[in-house]
This record gives sequence, C-alpha cells and structure tokens, in this order.
Amino acid sequence: DFLAKYCIFSQEKLAEYKRAFEAEDIDGDGYISCLQVLLALKTIIPPELLSENEEIYVYRILETVDFRVTDGIVDLRLFAVIASLAQKIASME
Repeated sequence: DFLAKYCIFSQEKLAEYKRAFEAEDIDGDGYISCLQVLLALKTIIPPELLSENEEIYVYRILETVDFRVTDGIVDLRLFAVIASLAQKIASME
C-alpha cells in the first residue's frame, strides 16, 4: 500500500486506523463523514491527549492543501493520514 510503502506509518498503525475507520463506516461504502472521523479518532487517541483546538489544527493543516474535511467525505487513505497527524500532534508537548 502507498502509505506504508513510503513509511508514513507502520503496517500495525495502518491496521489500527483501518479498524477505527471500518467501525464508523456503517454502510460499508468506503467513506466516512467529518463527524465519523472525529469519533474514529477518539477510539485511537484518548480525548485527554487531543484537545478540541488540536483537532481544529489538524483540519487547518489539511485546508492548506485545499481539502476541507468538513465539506466532504473521507476515505481510508485520508483517514489514515489524519489519524497519523493527530497522533503526532497529541504526542507533542
């Protein structure tokens, strides 16, 4: 897979992100909404480690490349990037 090939994150992390994504992809169409992204992130990152301001920061980073998560739907690849970025931000002090 492209994301694992370029070491954005490990296969183990990708599997974790996929489980969280699929739990929110109730209809199985391969896409989740912005709200579902936030719910899935909360299963990966404890809420006390990722504040609301940090969640907003993640979305603002994505907006710099003209992607507005709040206006559309997210597939597994994009969710994995969002989750990885959110985990990195949550681990910063």
